[in-house]
Amino acid sequence: MDKGCRKVKQLFPRLFSTGGIVLYSLIFTLPLLITLLQTNLGSLREAVSNSYYLHILRFSFTQALLSALLSLAVGIPGALIMSYRSFRFKRQLKALFYLPFILPPILVVLGFVIFYGNSGYLNKILFSLFGVKIKILYSFTAVLLAHTFYNFPIVITLVSNSINKLGHSCEEAALVDGASAWKSFTSIILPRILPSALSAAIIVFLYCFTSFAIILVLGGGPQLTTLEVEIYRQARISSNIPMASALSILSTVTVVIVLLINSAVENRSSEYETDYSGVRVSRLSFVERIYLTLVTLFVSLPLLSIFIKSFSASAWKSAARVIGSAVNSLGIALVSAVVSTLLALSLSYLISLSSGRRKGLIMTYCTLPMVTSSVILGLSYYVVSRSFGFLPGFFLLALSHGALSAPFGVRTITSVWKDIPPELAESARTSGAAESTVFFKIHLPLLKPAVLSCLMFSFAISMGELNATMILSPSSFTTIPLQIYRMVAAYNYEGACALGSVLCLICFSVFFVFSRDGEDLS
Repeated sequence: MDKGCRKVKQLFPRLFSTGGIVLYSLIFTLPLLITLLQTNLGSLREAVSNSYYLHILRFSFTQALLSALLSLAVGIPGALIMSYRSFRFKRQLKALFYLPFILPPILVVLGFVIFYGNSGYLNKILFSLFGVKIKILYSFTAVLLAHTFYNFPIVITLVSNSINKLGHSCEEAALVDGASAWKSFTSIILPRILPSALSAAIIVFLYCFTSFAIILVLGGGPQLTTLEVEIYRQARISSNIPMASALSILSTVTVVIVLLINSAVENRSSEYETDYSGVRVSRLSFVERIYLTLVTLFVSLPLLSIFIKSFSASAWKSAARVIGSAVNSLGIALVSAVVSTLLALSLSYLISLSSGRRKGLIMTYCTLPMVTSSVILGLSYYVVSRSFGFLPGFFLLALSHGALSAPFGVRTITSVWKDIPPELAESARTSGAAESTVFFKIHLPLLKPAVLSCLMFSFAISMGELNATMILSPSSFTTIPLQIYRMVAAYNYEGACALGSVLCLICFSVFFVFSRDGEDLS
């Protein structure tokens, strides 16, 4: 008996890591392969030749490109100010500017409907002051504004990180030599931040290209439809699985091509050397103060509108009637977080045991869900449920959410694991410790912060996930994001805001734990 236990302890790394890769393949790779088998040449041919689908593809590109450019226009000035200026409440403003990106898209949609709607707070203010109203919602403008709101923090983060990494000694030398601020910017700063700005634009493009909830609600009709929305319509409304699968292939191929371009851009940006010499302290100019004020209002007003609208008894009575959706969301998020964290830990273990090219291949394979949209993964689970004759529900939703968030956990845990000195484990092995003892007594305690971060992050992702849930959920099953969407569709804005406030508080809490009091964005 003792001999068998000893053997199991020694085989623990192989058993744990093999179990992880098998589970990962079952909940991610297998559903995707089954979905691919639903595609036929006729559907693929129609997807790339039919004028309707070509229009959708063109619009997906156009709105993503314009959204990326607008995000750059809003984000780059913010990155420069955060990198080159020191002022009161800087940390708080950074935290505020990062908030939109950690919000589930359905909350962005809800905030825009409440603030920019025909009867929203903005029109109430304009009508009381000037007797006019403006129409923003359910238009191309609304889509671009919402995407910019959601994604400009990416630009601020990547560009400011690039500036701080490169340092400021060159710009300071140019100013000492008499160069104007504009000359210093165009000849020194701009060329150096261009790779990070381009990389940020590509990432924003991808997020907007695979946008779902924002397009579904704010687009307002078939003329403003992206591939992701059409995949949902083909699968759940038209029951045309072959066409949904064909469009999924088209979307995935596009994403992979764009990611390859981004990889080339990131490799080029790494050619610059680091010469960090500290942030140059300077007072804010009048124009910079105006910029910060406008961006603060742009970010805060839609979010505040959600909380203000929820301050009524009828709002919470309406929300209380769908308390089951909150229970479902919490249950799914808890199961998803456990599955995702165990999966990420076992896959990270496998990566740590590997080396060379094999290690890179495993890492790439384990992060594939990052290049697969949640709509496509939801479609894959929907196809599997239809193929095997069972209804999608709680556990399929939890597994799909776990598969979506696992790659982020893999990256988080792996980045910490590689910094653990190998001498610690070698010393324990030399002393006769089994591999399981090395893992539980040495590795796991050192990995505890990363594991907890993975657990919380996976929980937050699942709580706000709508895309896969829209495809997978039976009509009788709801979650908080799905219920918010249905309430918005039924014009029950007060109830939607009450639920939205709960979801906002959960997301804010997780964000501030991650961001170390709002200073850094992971």
